[in-house]
Amino acid sequence: MRTFNRILIYAAVAFFVSAAVLMVPSQGARAQSGPVGPAGVSAVTASGISTSPTPSHGSAAAYNVTPPAGVLLSRLPKGMIAATLGDLFQAAAAKKVTTAVIDESNDLVAFTTRATGKKLHVAFFTFGGASSVSDYLLAHNVNVQVGTLNLAGSGSINWLPIVLIFFALLALGLYLFFRHQNKKEGDEKVTVGPNTHGGTHSSLVRADIPDTTFADVAGCEEAVTDLAEFVEFLSTPERFTAVGATMPKGALLCGPPGTGKTLLARAVAGEAQVPFYAVSGSDFTEIYVGVGPKRVRELFARARKAGKAIIFIDEIDAIAKKRSDSQFSGGDSERESTLIALLNEMDGFRDSEVIVIAATNRPDVLDPAILRPGRLDRRLEVPLPDRRGREKILAVHVKDRPTHDDVDLEHLARRTSGMSGAELAQIVNEACIEAARAKETIVRLSHFDAAVATVAMGRARTSAVVTDQDRLVTAWHEAGHTVCAYVQDAADKPVSVSIIPRGPAGGVTWMAEGDEIFLQRSKASARLVTALGGRAAEELLLGDDYTQGAYGDLTSATNLAYAMATRYGMTSLGLMVRDPQVLGEIAHAGVTVVVEGLLEGALDEARRVLSDHRAFMEAIVEGLLDNDTLSADEIDALYHAASKPRASEPASLLASLTKPVVATPEVIAPAPTPKAAPRPLVAAMELDDDQGALERIAEALTHLARLNKLSRRSKNRPGPVA
Repeated sequence: MRTFNRILIYAAVAFFVSAAVLMVPSQGARAQSGPVGPAGVSAVTASGISTSPTPSHGSAAAYNVTPPAGVLLSRLPKGMIAATLGDLFQAAAAKKVTTAVIDESNDLVAFTTRATGKKLHVAFFTFGGASSVSDYLLAHNVNVQVGTLNLAGSGSINWLPIVLIFFALLALGLYLFFRHQNKKEGDEKVTVGPNTHGGTHSSLVRADIPDTTFADVAGCEEAVTDLAEFVEFLSTPERFTAVGATMPKGALLCGPPGTGKTLLARAVAGEAQVPFYAVSGSDFTEIYVGVGPKRVRELFARARKAGKAIIFIDEIDAIAKKRSDSQFSGGDSERESTLIALLNEMDGFRDSEVIVIAATNRPDVLDPAILRPGRLDRRLEVPLPDRRGREKILAVHVKDRPTHDDVDLEHLARRTSGMSGAELAQIVNEACIEAARAKETIVRLSHFDAAVATVAMGRARTSAVVTDQDRLVTAWHEAGHTVCAYVQDAADKPVSVSIIPRGPAGGVTWMAEGDEIFLQRSKASARLVTALGGRAAEELLLGDDYTQGAYGDLTSATNLAYAMATRYGMTSLGLMVRDPQVLGEIAHAGVTVVVEGLLEGALDEARRVLSDHRAFMEAIVEGLLDNDTLSADEIDALYHAASKPRASEPASLLASLTKPVVATPEVIAPAPTPKAAPRPLVAAMELDDDQGALERIAEALTHLARLNKLSRRSKNRPGPVA
């Protein structure tokens, strides 16, 4: 209401000022610009003329000067008609002029005629022509008088200048008013974008009260529990001050990208209903000296003016890295100045109710000064969600979307192991896009399955040219992974297998990883066997002419085997943790032998598994060649069908697609004899039980010792005598 009243006042003032400007007479105006007389004169007659006796003049002469067209039309009052001296002289010659009044001050002559009655005709003459006009009129017996014409008495008003000046003054007043209002509301926004010094970009971060609550957060219950205390501190601080407790000044949220750190901070502000200032660490970084510290001080000053507030600094490691001890830090000096300003501000509002929440995925690089109590008091971990957390996150995102009854969130949670909350939100959105692309009004489980594959591996390359031989090799490769994962008790069970190309992969087998935190040795060994199952299947199909398709599998298996040998203590190398990057030649050779033994043992086990379940694998290959994708239920059905005894084995469809399999003792391991149970894979990996591995290590050590001895002998040998 106050703003509306001020606008009305500005409008009224602008109107009266514009009207007053137009009412001021023009002192130097002559007839050419429209003479304007005073608002009123004494002795005004009914015709608007003040007269005085007329002096006598000589004979009148012809006068042919005509004023510019339209000079007097816009300024004459009502009842007056614009004319020329020619009109006057013609009327006087025709004895039609009754009275004429000469205004020498404005070079005008007004006259009346018998035809128009009392209406005045006004004509213009040049400077000094009054005597000629009066002589001419007197010669024709016209009653001539000398007086002053009142042209501003009852004339019409030209509103255009008034309107223009009115709106100009009103716009100026409104601009000054809103500029003043924005300056007063400066405590609710802060300039943090690059540029108060000569740049071209600046941004205003406005403090708002979010509508996000803890109900919108899932998958990180421990962090929500800890942050709920901040809400209580902001809502009812007297509960804590009554027992001598002080409010925490800040919290550091640590976790991988996409786990919901920003969402948690907004939920705290939304629950407490306090202003939320969201900035990024890079917003304080600037090449100009002093800009970063100034922005820090400005941000905290406005937060303190707001009273209770939340300041959220995302990616705080951009300005709060550990300070260097070097005197030649160069460009780091400005960042350190910004960090010092941040430390001072966080230590300087003990009596305020401002809480700082920072987020980073690199807590190890932060300066210890910002992590001490009194600044960022609490460190909260926001990890990737587990299966139950993923299920809750999916439930949050699908609650407002039309989903079919076949959508199983638990099934989706098992398939999305290792994904963050942001990726799960993307899966739900991609599923809705898939449904819209199929022109359906409800989202089905098939749409979610396609969305999971799209987010994890990329969109299906349906336009890729895939030959029949490549499809066959891919089907055997993925079937090898599926069979090894399905029949091993310690392995993660397959939930889906596909030979549709996605991204760089020609096919993919999805595993349902469990919720176990610890990795047992048997589970690690089973993962090695599953990873090498694709290569073992290619050997069954192609013999020694296998493809490079197992490159990714070999890479992941090698990394796991190295971790088992050098970090997990799962081999006979011992319990000491070894860094493969800094190992010597002898030690590295020993590690390489052990890792190679793990991989060879896993490949032998994969060959044995596939040989024992050949019918199951061929059934999966046929299903993939027919349908491109198999679900977990279809894999179960194929396993049970392949396990049943058959009276006669029909000719397989694969016989027309494959070439004869070359079965050699070097490729396909013989089936274990029933006399003794096969030795477990883990035991086969032990160096003390593998005589061949021990012999290879001894040979490598002997060879390296011989090389070292020869090297030292060549160094000690005397050179030639000059």
